[in-house]
Amino acid sequence: MKKFLCLLTLLAASMTASAETYLDLKNYETAEEILKRYPNSKFKKIDIVNSQDGEQSYEWEDIDPRGIVLLSFIDAKPIIFTSIQNLRKQLASANPREKNLLSTRITNFEKKLSQHEYSLLHLYSIKYVPMEPIDIEIIVKKYGKPDSEDITRSFTPVFIWKNGVKAFADPNGKKIVGISYDLGGEDGR
Repeated sequence: MKKFLCLLTLLAASMTASAETYLDLKNYETAEEILKRYPNSKFKKIDIVNSQDGEQSYEWEDIDPRGIVLLSFIDAKPIIFTSIQNLRKQLASANPREKNLLSTRITNFEKKLSQHEYSLLHLYSIKYVPMEPIDIEIIVKKYGKPDSEDITRSFTPVFIWKNGVKAFADPNGKKIVGISYDLGGEDGR
């Protein structure tokens, strides 16, 4: 339970007004809420090799004909399962008043688990891959001069802004071949 509350608190605290986004998507918005706002689109689950525990990624189809949009979500199910297990352990040694409270919490968590899968997926990152590379000047015009630069493992430039945007360039550093939106700003997930 404490882990679940800590995660929710951390995720809520990481939401910053300065974080840049794509199509007004919000940090920790559920997949279900996104599909309600964009009913003509759909998600196609994809497997990411280096994905973290509890992370699920989807290609967002029929949303942008000029590129591919990938959304990364935190799956709340493992956290809820752990919370239920911890509450059941506490239930065994609780007094009658605490047992009632703990039983109510367990029931509420179990109800959450019975909801549609998309209601338990919380957005934290967006990646955009344009069909045609974008001139770096267009990106700089939109976001301003980058706050820093880095180099990828394949020795191509990455331009980084404090608002959570990363633009991945071609080897010459003149065209952008991908953009990442970290909805939590500098602090990440």
